[in-house]
Parts: sequence; C-alpha cells; structure tokens
Amino acid sequence: MKDEKKEKIKIGIIAIVTLLIIIAIVYFAKLFKKAANSKNLKLSGFDFELTEPLQLKHLYEPVKARINLKVNNFSSSNFDINQIFVALTSPSGAVVAQPTAPMNKVITLQSNKVNSIPLDISISTEALFQLLQENGFISGDSLSVLQSLIKGGMPSFNASVKGFIMSENIKININENLTNNQHG
Repeated sequence: MKDEKKEKIKIGIIAIVTLLIIIAIVYFAKLFKKAANSKNLKLSGFDFELTEPLQLKHLYEPVKARINLKVNNFSSSNFDINQIFVALTSPSGAVVAQPTAPMNKVITLQSNKVNSIPLDISISTEALFQLLQENGFISGDSLSVLQSLIKGGMPSFNASVKGFIMSENIKININENLTNNQHG
C-alpha cells in the first residue's frame, strides 16, 4: 500500500514537472518568436507639428509640439509598447527635442500595418531655429525667422530620431535619419 502511494506521488510529481517544463518551453518559444519578429519593426518617418501657434513669447519660452512616429510592423505579431524614449536631433547631432513626460498608457502596434505613436514634446525656439538653419531654411535674426514661421508654417526638414522602444521586455533601438511630413 505504501509503495503504491509513493508511486502515485512520484508519478504526480513527474507530471507536474513535465507540465512546468512544457509551459516554460512554450513561453520561451513565444518570447523568441516575438524577439525575432521585432526585427520586422521599422521606423519609416515622423510627423512634426506645433500644437500651439507661434507667438512672440516663444522667443524666450519653449514651444509645445508633437511628434507622431510612423512605425511599420511587417511581422505577424502585435507589439504592446510600454516604454518609449526618442530624441529628435539636428543634422549636426544636437538634441533638439525629447518627450516632456513618460508614456502613461500601453500602445499596441498592429501586425502588418503602419502604426503611429504620438509623443508630446517641447522645443525651445533656439533649437527649432537651429534645426531649420541646418536644413537651409532660415538665416537672419530670430524675429524675422519667427515671423516667417508664423506666416508659412513648418517646412519639411531632415532630422535624426534616436532612442528606444520597450515592448514586452524586448528593447528595440532607434537610430534613423528621416524627413518629416510637412505641417502648417
């Protein structure tokens, strides 16, 4: 009787250990597949828009703006983004803008689709002018530059987007030279 009970306990333990091993293998296989699919995420561009009109006060106060990152998900997996940090840099490498606050919600990148990730930023007028000067759009004093931006809106410009995206414990580094879509 005791031997039968010991045998049943032994079989039960073996079944539980086997089940745990199978669960671990399935979990790590899914994680490996997700990591492999993360190579199919490509940053394809960004929209840059001022979220408030330029005014004379912006000669000394930062301007509120938004970057909408365009991320192509060429994989068959959805990705839940739970952390993102990007800095917008000028062609010379100077940091021009970065997010004003950390993400407060998870963003899902749908599979086989171009997805948009909105990020609120603030940018000093000086940094904005530097970015536009390095792209050959402006020359001259700050007041005339500000007047031209107020009248004409934001031109399309080249910049680098550097940083990372964290998705389900997978870190995806970003280092792309891109041109924004024009917004007035």
